[in-house]
Amino acid sequence: MKDIKNIFIQARQDLELTPEERSHMRSEIMRAMHTPETVLVAVPSPFVFLFKPAYALAALMLVIVVGGGSAAAAAEEALPGDTLYGIKLAVNERLERAVAVTPEARATVEVRQAQERLQEVELLAAVGDVEETTLDEAAAKVEEHIARVDEVAQELLEEGDETAADAVHAKLTAALATHADILHAQSEDADEDEQRSLRLLALTVRNAAGQALEAQDEAIPRADQDEERSERLATARKESVERSMEKLAEGLRDDGIAPESQEELSAEYLELEGEMAEALAFYESGEFRQAANAYEKIDARASRTLILFASAKRIEEHTDKEVLITLEKIVPVAATEEAAPMLMMEAATFDTRMMKAPEEDEPEMRRQEFRFRVRDRDQD
Repeated sequence: MKDIKNIFIQARQDLELTPEERSHMRSEIMRAMHTPETVLVAVPSPFVFLFKPAYALAALMLVIVVGGGSAAAAAEEALPGDTLYGIKLAVNERLERAVAVTPEARATVEVRQAQERLQEVELLAAVGDVEETTLDEAAAKVEEHIARVDEVAQELLEEGDETAADAVHAKLTAALATHADILHAQSEDADEDEQRSLRLLALTVRNAAGQALEAQDEAIPRADQDEERSERLATARKESVERSMEKLAEGLRDDGIAPESQEELSAEYLELEGEMAEALAFYESGEFRQAANAYEKIDARASRTLILFASAKRIEEHTDKEVLITLEKIVPVAATEEAAPMLMMEAATFDTRMMKAPEEDEPEMRRQEFRFRVRDRDQD
């Protein structure tokens, strides 16, 4: 299922009828309709299987693939404001959701589409073409995707699959937190109005990431984990980390981003490999709680690194810009008399329905964990 979007893009292109084929088909239909004394004979249809419920979705997909043609394929790279953007949302992404039949697949699609909304903004921000209405619409659509992810996670919890619910929330949290930081980093080089709008969106998304993290903790309370539950959780997180690291290794073999950024992300990959060895030692010795916690941190960082790579590559492929990524060590910053009012003022600019102000007794303030600088290719 992970390549379903590319499969359907290719299918649309492969199955689309040429203008000559369509003209010939139309002529044959019209000729048959006007042929005198046409005798209709009941012949069992070879496609009768399509009317069975199990194949109904496949039939619908075939109609959309053949009928959508190259327009739907071209819409994949459309951005807000483009002519084909409506097709991307109403046809392509609805089809992608329709074929995701398992809860895990549905959650994966929703997280990917939420990221797509944010990556679209990142692309527009890279060329200085962000409008406030675009950001408002992106925030609203991201909220819709998050709501559907929450529904899937709740469904999994009701079915007793806590580890799957944990994985759903973990991927959502990592995606939202990383894109929030990318947007905030991009705001640093924007003009005053665009800077404020990007930071509003970034803080909104970051707040949603915090809520997803809270939901993850509620799904599997750490204090209540027995050994059996801890082992299941550690195993699931171990497998998730291995998949993420495999994708990251594959991506880093590509030279699609600036050499400095590639070097930075490669160093992060090597560091994560070392931490995986430590987590594996916990796992193999039966210390599953420690292993689960270690793998959780590794998976968050691996997911973050993957998103940074994907966002940078997309900007470099579709603009005349390059992205310089610099990772920083996570060092908590103590709240100071200067820092707290600044954050309170920033929070106060937000719609209170979407943002809660920091607590007065909050002991630490979160800091940016990386730099994501977009610049002209020939800039030093």
